[in-house]
Amino acid sequence: MTSHYLTQIMLTPKVIKQQKITDTYSLHRLVYDQFERELFKEGEDRSMPIWAISNASETQKVFILSKALPRVVHEVVGKNRRTIMMPEEFLKQKEYSFKVTINPVRRQKDKVFPIKESEQIAIWFCELAKRNGFSVNKDKLCISNVYADIFKKSNMTVTLNKADISGVLVVENDKLFTDAVLNGIGRSKAFGCGLLQVIPSNH
Repeated sequence: MTSHYLTQIMLTPKVIKQQKITDTYSLHRLVYDQFERELFKEGEDRSMPIWAISNASETQKVFILSKALPRVVHEVVGKNRRTIMMPEEFLKQKEYSFKVTINPVRRQKDKVFPIKESEQIAIWFCELAKRNGFSVNKDKLCISNVYADIFKKSNMTVTLNKADISGVLVVENDKLFTDAVLNGIGRSKAFGCGLLQVIPSNH
């Protein structure tokens, strides 16, 4: 496995003000500003970070998984950012607790339709899990939040159907699972979806 890095940015009031954080698109911009632009060019070496927002404490945090080390940035962000290398043995367990923000949709012909009912999201997520090398117990999934994330991108209004899902997963295919963690799952990964936040169950 090539080196990957885990970065956390604390969204303190100073960071929010200096970076003009107001919505998902401004968070997207904050994440991508941590890296050199040439990393995002099309081609074999394209290396897109994936990220998620956490509201688990008083101060929101952005978690980023990337192949590249973050670059030097504005002092305010730098003081509230820390990065570690992902341990190589971290993805060699068989069972993990997980949480993920996902964009649940189904494609019919050339159109994409959001899935909004929790039961249907659970069924859809089990299918997604299977394709990505792990299994979950549908009846033990926790779907804690289903919502429409609406934000502006350039002059367009973007609406993403999102769901927060947590539970326990069992690895069925090591390679597919590793790829799923390192590259994210599902759609809209540039906008805070698809980052599997996993913790080995024996920890």
